[in-house]
Amino acid sequence: SPAWIAAAVLGMVVAIAASFAEAPQRWLLAAASRVGLQRPVAAWLEAHRLYVDRPGLLLTNGALAVVENLAQIAILYVAAREIGVELPLLALVSIISLARFVRRLSMLLDGWGFSEALHILLFGWIGIDGGTALAISLVAHAAGFVASAPGAFFVWVDRRDVKAIRERTRTNDQAAQAISDSA
Repeated sequence: SPAWIAAAVLGMVVAIAASFAEAPQRWLLAAASRVGLQRPVAAWLEAHRLYVDRPGLLLTNGALAVVENLAQIAILYVAAREIGVELPLLALVSIISLARFVRRLSMLLDGWGFSEALHILLFGWIGIDGGTALAISLVAHAAGFVASAPGAFFVWVDRRDVKAIRERTRTNDQAAQAISDSA
């Protein structure tokens, strides 16, 4: 329902605003160190601090992340419909969203193989056969590849930007290590 969506968005806004306070950051770093994740959490916190003086940039990046995820959900939804899957919108979007979330956790090359197996499993829960689920997954992968090709072209054309991004990443990694070492 719209009320649940509004509550979730409000909760995310409050959590993001609270995350800029020092006490939650200290708590998070302490909790991460207890489970051996101090270094990646310190790196994330350092990157997060870059947004303190730029709330508009944080909002823009957050909005772009939402748009990107909605676009990927739409690609899978359209692929499923074009292949002939006739299920309610909520069932398809729920399974697609769950699959996108789990796929983001994988460390494989763009989720290939893992993503297809995941789609076969999850779409099977709502009655879609394995061949159809595989077709949906492959069509969505291909569409994502085609959609990212223009960006890859521009990165290839202007490699200086890639070098600058690598240098910023190296600097952020060094700052995160310094924070981790001092904590």
